[in-house]
Amino acid sequence: MKEAKQVIVMRTELNCRRGKEIAQGSHAAMEFLRKKIMSATTTVAPNTHQVTFTLTDDQLAWLMGRHGKIAVGVPTLDDLSALVTKAQEAGVDVHVVEDAGLTEFGGVPTITCAAFGPAPGDVLDPITGHLKLR
Repeated sequence: MKEAKQVIVMRTELNCRRGKEIAQGSHAAMEFLRKKIMSATTTVAPNTHQVTFTLTDDQLAWLMGRHGKIAVGVPTLDDLSALVTKAQEAGVDVHVVEDAGLTEFGGVPTITCAAFGPAPGDVLDPITGHLKLR
């Protein structure tokens, strides 16, 4: 099995502060687990929850290993949307982040980035391998 990774694709035309960009990328990376947990949580007693969900071998390897992340950029929302569609058509998990606009973007909710995977490089590279590192 090849090593799995996650690719975080940021919109570069937003010209976010570096800290904002890092926070948005962190939201994207965590969204993979948040969605799994939220869809599989059962309350078993007061203040006690049981979480049971299924992971692919690649997802488990990513979580148990170095959980590598690659940060890249695209110039526009249209470019990001095209990658999201391509990934979904290839069966790759994609997690899009929309910022609420409270600290930047003039109060307007704005799609900032997306996380692709975790998945093996040979699955992600045809989708995101051409993008410039951030």
